[in-house]
Amino acid sequence: MALWKPDPSFYPSPRMAAEGPREKLAYVVVFNPDPSNGRHDALCVLDTDPQSSSYGKIVGRAEVPNVGDELHHFGWNACSAALCPYAPHPHVERRYLLVPGLRSSRIYIFDTKPDPRSPKLIKTIEAAEIAARSGYSRPHTIHCGPDAIYVSALGAADGGGPGGVFLLDHDSFDVLGRWEVDRGPQYLGYDFWWHLGYDVAITSEWGTPNMVENGPDLDLLTQGKYGHQLHLWDLRRRRHLKAFDVGAENQIVLELRPAHDPTKAYGFVCVTVSTKDLSSSIWMWYREGGDWNIRKVLEIPAEPADPALLPPAIKGFKAVPPLVTEIALSTDDRYLYTACFGTGDLRQYDVTDPFNPKFTGAVRLGGIVSHAPHPKAGALNGGTQMLEISRDGRRIYVTNSLYGPWDKAFYPEGVRGWVTLVNVGADGEMTLDWRAALRRFPLSARFHTEFSDRRRALPVRRSPLSVTGAWPWFAVALLGAYHGVDPSMGWLFAVGLGLQDRSRKRVFAALIPIAIGHLLSVAAVVALIASAMGRGFVWLRPLGAVILIGFGIFRLRRPLAHPRWVAMRVGFFDLALWSFLMATAHGAGLMLFPILMAMPAGATPPMPHHHMPMPPAAGHLGPFAAAAVIAVHTAAMLLVMGSVAIAVYEWIGLKILRSAWINLDTIWAIALIAAGLLSLVI
Repeated sequence: MALWKPDPSFYPSPRMAAEGPREKLAYVVVFNPDPSNGRHDALCVLDTDPQSSSYGKIVGRAEVPNVGDELHHFGWNACSAALCPYAPHPHVERRYLLVPGLRSSRIYIFDTKPDPRSPKLIKTIEAAEIAARSGYSRPHTIHCGPDAIYVSALGAADGGGPGGVFLLDHDSFDVLGRWEVDRGPQYLGYDFWWHLGYDVAITSEWGTPNMVENGPDLDLLTQGKYGHQLHLWDLRRRRHLKAFDVGAENQIVLELRPAHDPTKAYGFVCVTVSTKDLSSSIWMWYREGGDWNIRKVLEIPAEPADPALLPPAIKGFKAVPPLVTEIALSTDDRYLYTACFGTGDLRQYDVTDPFNPKFTGAVRLGGIVSHAPHPKAGALNGGTQMLEISRDGRRIYVTNSLYGPWDKAFYPEGVRGWVTLVNVGADGEMTLDWRAALRRFPLSARFHTEFSDRRRALPVRRSPLSVTGAWPWFAVALLGAYHGVDPSMGWLFAVGLGLQDRSRKRVFAALIPIAIGHLLSVAAVVALIASAMGRGFVWLRPLGAVILIGFGIFRLRRPLAHPRWVAMRVGFFDLALWSFLMATAHGAGLMLFPILMAMPAGATPPMPHHHMPMPPAAGHLGPFAAAAVIAVHTAAMLLVMGSVAIAVYEWIGLKILRSAWINLDTIWAIALIAAGLLSLVI
């Protein structure tokens, strides 16, 4: 869907992304490792809002219709790359999650709007279509690009090679075809990234489907047959420029992480295992003197272990390989994190000087031998695998499954899927220790979720939701009904005019301008709040709460006087103006503040950076959502106000006028204070 202005989750710079609002939802896929039982893979939704009662819990789940897909990496249809100057698509909306099945070669399209906690499957791209239009199979990585959606693929439909990249249309999700025009010597595929400012792309290598789908093949490994090259491409011309070989002894070149700063021409890639000593390594690609080169900047050694504790695949080596299968780079390009699937370590390096990384700390979760515990769950199996860093760099979400057949090779007992949270202090210290976590990060110790099926990639969802679905709209309507009941909002005025003219039509005629005046007052407040939310003002919630509470206290101490009824001769404009002033003076629009702060964003989901899809920034209320709030509120108010006015006119009449004005100022003031307090906790 096209937007009138760029999606608020698109950030022009990494710094602006880091200053964006905190994530409140996260999406994660789980897969069934034994398709013979007929269970389906699913896209799950996790609550990551620490103020929520369901924090750290699964709050949504959408199953795919087929069995045996093995959902894997996934991504958004649009992101900050849409702002690229040479191929701008600023009006696309980050709304759809594209979820490939690494086994089935299907791609499922989920719509995360209007309720991000309940994504809906809207389209399935079948394997036959991908093969017919691109020649590829086993889609792996999704990247939202400036001109299309880029999808890396491991190989061809017959399970052989080559692997490569194909394109999908941003809007229709049609398969547009193969990306490469001239692939040169490139044959194996895996990850795909770019430096848009330098007009180059980088690809890495794992193996063809036939080489990976039955688990690691030690013969292929020792013969140096798995991927050991990086490839440099001309991004716009789609032509191979250069191949970099890390050495045949360094096998399985996986995750690519370019610097987030578009002026920096470097990035990091993990090499999973060395056939010499089972170590893992981190390599850096960089541009120098107009040319591109690579160099090894880190090496992580294997750990000696009792062969009795090792799985058959590595028992003879008498050591646990680190198996670095995932890396992540903080948005400010300061910290590089490595996930060691074998040992369970999550290691942190300061890469302020990217040529000389400095080890700064580690936490251990699971691991082949250690089964390092989590304070909430005890001993863990599986090891640190997929990582997602929050935009501000203060939280790392970790999962423990690599790929079904490879999980079985290293964890024969089976991987029990889990996701957990590691906090990062302002000083960079990672904390998972129970006591330290309670002291420094009291919520991290209780964020740990285990799945009955396995956990995969986690794109953190930045969403404004702490309440979702129908609840906010019900609250908007309920508040409108409350305003309709209150006589100071106008029904008593309408009844008075009707009784004065002895005309039911006069009652109805008066309600219309009263509703319009109320609508304009509420609309002014909603527009102001929505504008501030769209700009990401971090002070909006506390400031709004202070205004509500202060105004409520003022109304308690100095209630507004109301006029006695006398003969009235007012026109349409006079009634609308009176209603506008009364609603404004009573703070009617302000009462919507806590609901607006909890509304689903008009155009939300994810991180402006890249490797996993993140939802748009939290706390944005789009123009259509704002208009809907005003319409629902006013319609509810008008319906209730009309019902009360007619009831009073027909059956109560002069009795209520003789009993003088019904004064609800105290209740109204208390409601204002309650709304202020509520806005601080939802």
